[in-house]
Formats: sequence, C-alpha cells, structure tokens
Amino acid sequence: MPGTEQKRTLVVSDDHETGSLIRDVLAGAGFAVGLVTFPSLTRERIEIGYPDLIVLDVELLVLDEWPILEELWRLATPPPVIAVSAPYSSPESLAILSHHVRGHLTKPISPHSLLSACRRLIETPVAPQRSANDERRSEPRRAMIGDVVFLTSKGRPSFSGQLLELSRNGARVDVGALPETSLAEGRTLRLSLRLPPSFQQFEIEARMEWRKEATIGVSFLNLAPHLQLWLERWLASDRKLSEYPPV
Repeated sequence: MPGTEQKRTLVVSDDHETGSLIRDVLAGAGFAVGLVTFPSLTRERIEIGYPDLIVLDVELLVLDEWPILEELWRLATPPPVIAVSAPYSSPESLAILSHHVRGHLTKPISPHSLLSACRRLIETPVAPQRSANDERRSEPRRAMIGDVVFLTSKGRPSFSGQLLELSRNGARVDVGALPETSLAEGRTLRLSLRLPPSFQQFEIEARMEWRKEATIGVSFLNLAPHLQLWLERWLASDRKLSEYPPV
C-alpha cells in the first residue's frame, strides 16, 4: 500500500501475544512496525524513535494506569493513537479516551478493520480528531453468521475470521490478512465459534492443518459432548449457514 512503507508504527501492548499478532498483521501489509510491551514505553523512547502512529493494545481501558497518554499529548507534535481494547471497558474510560486517541477498535477485530484504521491515519495525519464513537461507527463490528474469534493462550479475544464450512471433524475459515507466521501448520488454536440456530458461543481447540491464500483448514481437538451433539444435528439438516438470518 503506497504511503505506508516509509511510515513508522509502534504497537504498545499489555499482552505480548496479542501485540505480536497486531505487529505481524501490520508488517505483512507493508508497515514499518515495532513492538513495546507495557510498562516499558516511555516518553524518551518515543522521542528517540519517533513513530508516525501508535497502536495501543490494552485489555481494559483504565487510563489512570496509562500516564504515558498524557505525556504523549504534551509532545509538540503528538503521534496519532489508535486504541484496541476489550468490549467491556467502562463508559467513563471510553469518554476520557476520546480526548487522547484518534480511533478505537473493540476486540475481536478483523485484520481489515485494523489496517483500514491505520492507513486512514497514516495517509491523513492532520485530519480533524474523531471521537471513539465515530471510529466505532466507521468500523462496524456486527456479529454475523459464522464468526470465528481467535483467542490468546489466556483466553482473550484477539482477531476474528469468517466461518466458511463446518464438518464433524473441522472447519474452513476465512482469516483475511492474518499472517502465516501466526497460523503455522500444526499449531494448536483456541477458537470461539458463534453458531446458528441458537447463536451460542462455543470455545474449542483446533489444529491448523493447511492454508491457501486467506482460507485455512482446521481439525477439531477433543470436542465437548454438547458441541458434538450440536454438530451432528446441524449436519443432519439440509440448511446451510447462509439460510440463518444475522442477529
């Protein structure tokens, strides 16, 4: 993507696993990107390697624990900040956040939404500041049929994909721009599926079997009895995922 290769992006995360995924997605799209884990970020470190964009990944938006944001805002030319957080941050934190950041994405995020938000700020660094609510409206996160959420080793949601096909033993998933380095063949994945017709969420383990472009194939590991029963009933019907209405 023109305009991103020469720009420096800094990912600041309170979880190295999620931060590494964000870094790899951005790097795969041509961003020059570094990763710093909290609390090693300092104003001095930013000034030495001044970034054009900061992606702030936190589980909870507790801004009292992030005085660095206040420090950033006092810089002569503060870099734009995109926050990525869990969906259960308090309204008070979100209101305060709107004064510090230019964008806010709620986990799980799609690679497309992350790249779109970053490219928009990289390419238009002096655009008027937008509120967190504006950013969420421009990057809708409506739960659609067959959403697949990739979980970290701690069970935290990170990125989302689209369920394409189900069988008794596995699934095909559209993972978009998630990098191959994070989806190595043979790797065990923790997934959360939201499936029709009840649209309950099921957490499962799966093994990464293959990848072709943006599509991966996974095999299920140690399925719980209730999920085995659901799969048997669903596969016994003639209905397809596309026949269930979105909620």
